[in-house]
Amino acid sequence: DWYDSLMAATDGEGVDVVLNSLAGRHIRLCLQSLRPGGWHCEIGKVDVYADTSLGMRVIRKNLRFVTIDMDRLMLDDPMLSRSLCLSCLALLGEGQVKPLPISTYSIAEYEKAMRK
Repeated sequence: DWYDSLMAATDGEGVDVVLNSLAGRHIRLCLQSLRPGGWHCEIGKVDVYADTSLGMRVIRKNLRFVTIDMDRLMLDDPMLSRSLCLSCLALLGEGQVKPLPISTYSIAEYEKAMRK
């Protein structure tokens, strides 16, 4: 139901950038949620490694689709990877980017953690 909520929140216009890790049909929904000229940044690996098909029609709004695989980037360009990591750490250190909240659960609370 995230798609309907997003489109309602943007008065049906969609967004300029999607950072996606969802697999399957969610990729198509992410692309549909983009405004013309938008960017889809795929950080998930499931569909990439499974060679999942994606119909080209969905990107007819001059959309850009890019995959970001940090594991591969570390192998292909370790200096760029280092630079990006240091920049992210600097932003965190300066308080310009807040870390995401973390919740921890015991193994006995596994079901509760998965449902959250």
